[in-house]
Amino acid sequence: MINKNLHGLVNIEINSSNETINSYMELEFSHFSNGSQGEKIQVDFVDKIVVKENVYALGKGIFYDNRNEVIYISRNSQTSFFNEKEIYIKMTSPLKEKGGVNIEVCLDRKLNLSSFGRLKSKIGQLIKKEPRTNIRKTAEIIVSQFIEVNIYKLISRKVKILLHAAALENAGKGTLIFGPQNVGKTTITLGLAKQEWNMLGDDFCIVDKKGQLISYSKPLKIEKELIESDSEILNNSMKGRLIDPALKSFINKIPFYNVKSEYKVHPDNLGIKTGDNASIDNLIFLQRKSFDKNSDDIIVDKLSTEDTYDLILKHNRVEFDGNKKVDRELRQYLSLFIRDNQSQNIVIEDDYKFLKEIISGANSYLITMNNPNKSALNTIIDLCKSN
Repeated sequence: MINKNLHGLVNIEINSSNETINSYMELEFSHFSNGSQGEKIQVDFVDKIVVKENVYALGKGIFYDNRNEVIYISRNSQTSFFNEKEIYIKMTSPLKEKGGVNIEVCLDRKLNLSSFGRLKSKIGQLIKKEPRTNIRKTAEIIVSQFIEVNIYKLISRKVKILLHAAALENAGKGTLIFGPQNVGKTTITLGLAKQEWNMLGDDFCIVDKKGQLISYSKPLKIEKELIESDSEILNNSMKGRLIDPALKSFINKIPFYNVKSEYKVHPDNLGIKTGDNASIDNLIFLQRKSFDKNSDDIIVDKLSTEDTYDLILKHNRVEFDGNKKVDRELRQYLSLFIRDNQSQNIVIEDDYKFLKEIISGANSYLITMNNPNKSALNTIIDLCKSN
């Protein structure tokens, strides 16, 4: 059993006998504290899911036990016909406003393939140059689509917000870095960390009503291009300093294969210092140029408090109301079935209003660039140090 907590706010309990699942979850939550403090998100990986009550078909393979407020998800998303043998996810309703969350994942339905199925999967991995197994990919989905979105909900109950942003601290001052996927946020964050900035989080961080950033430390997503362009990451990897042995295998394939995948490693194993908290002093929003894509020019625009607040909301809506597709569909179908007045979104503007006063005293910039290169990094460093 894996039993971790995030600053006493949320307790993550993972129960699995599968070695691949446990290895991935240990890495994902390695910098959470041990113990069961906080409201619980419990994930049990089981051989069979038992359905004890009548259920309603909501659509897209989603079924609802109204009496117990339990959701069932079929692996066949194209049917409204209930077949217990096809159910591979069982979880408490995402519309519940109290209590923790219980999730059951049936490995037998999703992952235990026949001999032919295993052969087909292996061939597919070779063709796609994909080192990850089906079990590992499923573990990633459970974290991204089920655990992280419920962490957001449970933290919101504590009058705090989980922001989709990187957070760093330097000389007591905190900097938030926002940006869409593949814009170069991790590259910039690693660049700042090498300049003796302390990393509070690469993907998420927590902010409370006092304006304090609280760390949310998780593994970094390392892609092929970043490893090839960063000799320090490559050197550390070859010295065997990485927790995740799959990443070493991944790196070894780089000279020979056009690998399109990514792997995760904790900042500690790259020699990066991590911090616990900081004030909010700088907010950086990254975006790619939509024209003049061959130019290395960097455009810096200073943002007003209103524009900054609006961009924070948009970034969190894209992540939690958009990219968390499974939870979004569950909430949409349930709200139609229950016919309540509850918002289908989990990013509620009223929860963010306290941020306006906090960010009014900070400096915010929109950085438009083509590449997260050294020039872009130095621009961001100069902006943060000048304030």
